[in-house]
Amino acid sequence: AVVNTTLAAAGGCVSALLAKAWLSERQRGEATFSLTDALWGCLSGLVSVTGGCAIIESWASIVIGLVSGLLYLWGATLLVKLGIDDAVDAIPIHLLNGVWGALSVGFFAVPDYLRLIHPEATAAGWFYTVTDGRLLACQCIGIFFVIGWVTVLMLPFFCLLHYLGWLR
Repeated sequence: AVVNTTLAAAGGCVSALLAKAWLSERQRGEATFSLTDALWGCLSGLVSVTGGCAIIESWASIVIGLVSGLLYLWGATLLVKLGIDDAVDAIPIHLLNGVWGALSVGFFAVPDYLRLIHPEATAAGWFYTVTDGRLLACQCIGIFFVIGWVTVLMLPFFCLLHYLGWLR
């Protein structure tokens, strides 16, 4: 689990750093390396691998990390385009990569590792049992439940803050 966590963090760091450098080179003609984006990519990798670090193989944690760094950059750019104020990039890091992390369990969970934790487990990651998507479906249901729960609890709170003028 420790190795997988570290590999995903490194993958997120590298993909965010190199993708941002490539994008800056395409836009301005000169590549610039952003330490901030590298660190946010690292944190994105940590967030996305947390749910499955004990039940995935090392190659999968690298893939999860690489995707998480790109998701962070895409989400941060989208928030700026939409004019949404997120000073600490919590939405691209925790929301987008939390969803990706939950989905990645449904994709990459190794059957033998699952049985070590849950001896009666019959479902596994979609890449190992392509004809059986039960674990991926369970992860999707969990994602929808959490989004619904947070929306129901927090929407009235933020509406009140907006009404009082306490939001930036």
